[in-house]
Amino acid sequence: MFVTRGSAGATAADRRANLALPPNNSATYEGNIALTKDQVLLEGKVAPQLQWGQTKLAGVAGRHLRGQIHRSNDATMNIRACSDLICDHLTQSSFQKEADEVRQLTDAVLNETASLSARQDAAKQLISRCHVKWLGDYFIVGVSYDQWLKLLTQFSKLLSKV
Repeated sequence: MFVTRGSAGATAADRRANLALPPNNSATYEGNIALTKDQVLLEGKVAPQLQWGQTKLAGVAGRHLRGQIHRSNDATMNIRACSDLICDHLTQSSFQKEADEVRQLTDAVLNETASLSARQDAAKQLISRCHVKWLGDYFIVGVSYDQWLKLLTQFSKLLSKV
């Protein structure tokens, strides 16, 4: 289930674009919900899903109910999306310093005006943080150990291509 603080769009077309929904989701229904008990919600922005069309740029802030932590198609995540998800998890688990470091290094990796060696150095630093004995050793709230390692491994693989 995906929830937003407000409406995801006035029309079905707006909701499909804002939430970067797949073609088989018509987004014809949007309703209000009331949480009847405490829930762990992970907040973030919807990532662009360009494999479904150029209009799937998204950007709507929303929350995922616990258990739906990773996007349905992990293969489409890019370095920025992985970094954002890792930082969200770290922040949610009170590892703000580490989240800031990951965000700063990711910015360095993606800085197209920086030299290739500077970008590769930042990527190497991030890859080392993805090790099981570094970020992999952290307890992340609402995420299984296997899910966390899978995300770190995916991030590491993306960074190794820089």
